[in-house]
Amino acid sequence: MKMENLKEEKIKKTNVQVEQKKKEEKKSAVDDNYWKIKDLPSKYKLYPEGTVIRGKPLKVLDVKLLSTIDENNFNEIINDVLKRCVTGINPQDLLVPDKLYIIFWLRANTYKDSGYSVEFSCPKCKKQSSYDFSLDTLNVINIKDGYDPDKEITLPSGKDKLKFRYQRVKDEFLIEEFVNKEETSVVKFDRDILNIAGVLCSINGDETITLRKKYDYLIDLNPADYSYIESYIKHLDIGMSPVLSVKCNDCGGSTLTGVTFSGSFFVPSYKFE
Repeated sequence: MKMENLKEEKIKKTNVQVEQKKKEEKKSAVDDNYWKIKDLPSKYKLYPEGTVIRGKPLKVLDVKLLSTIDENNFNEIINDVLKRCVTGINPQDLLVPDKLYIIFWLRANTYKDSGYSVEFSCPKCKKQSSYDFSLDTLNVINIKDGYDPDKEITLPSGKDKLKFRYQRVKDEFLIEEFVNKEETSVVKFDRDILNIAGVLCSINGDETITLRKKYDYLIDLNPADYSYIESYIKHLDIGMSPVLSVKCNDCGGSTLTGVTFSGSFFVPSYKFE
């Protein structure tokens, strides 16, 4: 009887070791296909400890899909691509500035070799030119070292204390749902104010206020208080500067060009000698 028990224990131990090996092999396969995204604007400070976000190069269908982006399908397409190309986090939990950086990271790591150029119109000589995109050309604005997510600000009027946070992908969904539900309303919502309402955590410690009530609160503020809020949010801004400094192939001058998710950015032209 004792021998049988020992035999059963040995079988169980072997099965556990086999399962553990399978998990390790599976994880190794994932790690081989995905690379860690190191330089997020948030510096990983606002994610659970130990979070590691990895990405893999885009596939043909991904770049074709990204090349069709416009103002109406922007978030839908980007979120769809992130589901397939990013691991280590639920895309809905990503900070929006990190989400946009990751899209640039995916693009840069898809076309890693030189020779894939993006076209632009030089504002100096007015001629068509091109540049090779890399992450080094981005001006990334990182989170401030002393950022405190629990900090409250007091409005200049002394009326209220407010707390804000950075916008996440799931906040974008909530705002879209809100707008869709209210589309038949006679009230026309200001999108900028609605975005601020979406990241307003609490008013005088109350974190249960609805998005609509936060929006109504903001539009009822005096302009000085609202301006203070806008300035505070800009002060905490992270992400990427919307322009790149590039060199024109024709006039040779250095010029600024906007960073846009155009078709040529995701399906660039290859330069032949």
